[in-house]
Amino acid sequence: MTQTPAKSEIRLPIRGFLVVFLTVLVIVAATAAIFGENNKINITARRMMEGIASGDFDGAYGLLTDSAQKRIDPRKFEARMAPLRTYLRALYGAGIGSEYKFTSRARFWIPGLEESRRAVVVGVYRKEPGIKSEIKEMLFAPKLAGAELQDLLVIVRQSGRWLVDDINFDPEKYASVIKKAKGKDYLSATQNGFVLDGFVYDRRTTSPEERAIMMDALSQALQELQKDSGVKKQGSDDMMKMLRP
Repeated sequence: MTQTPAKSEIRLPIRGFLVVFLTVLVIVAATAAIFGENNKINITARRMMEGIASGDFDGAYGLLTDSAQKRIDPRKFEARMAPLRTYLRALYGAGIGSEYKFTSRARFWIPGLEESRRAVVVGVYRKEPGIKSEIKEMLFAPKLAGAELQDLLVIVRQSGRWLVDDINFDPEKYASVIKKAKGKDYLSATQNGFVLDGFVYDRRTTSPEERAIMMDALSQALQELQKDSGVKKQGSDDMMKMLRP
């Protein structure tokens, strides 16, 4: 005669399964959260570089830690980042954001085991059109368009956010590239202002690189005039439309 298993014997495997299932669920959720935090490091790095490359120094300044903002004011930050922007423009022209994109990498951060401070390597790659290329970019490391900038950014976790604490760019190291990029000094500082000189723009012969340098000079000149005049940033984009590729 077949005996029916006791109810306790039936419930035991179900309880064991639930325990295993919940344990796996917690591990997966924790792993996803850690990967999400590490991705935030790269997002901050890309936002900082995009801000510098586009000349949005105010936006870039907002990504600094409190301690970094105490060390340097917005104007000095803009002056310090200008050579980095010139360097990027020299290599990639006005194509950053449209033709080129930033990529970054840092040592994987595990909460509780390592300090929340990361040195970030920054690179640039050529963006390919289409959905397939975007999926490929998410799954595989893109082919870089130039040399990486080693440990360019120092990013730390502050009040649940990843912010930039320092930017290690030495203009002297890339002086030859920056000098070549400037080509002609369209904008020269004086004791009480600046001199804007030597603009000769020809739609047929002016190269994209030279056009980008002209835009930089015009942008800096307009920003200085707007600051001294108390005028908000408006209309400057329209004034420079003819120089855009």
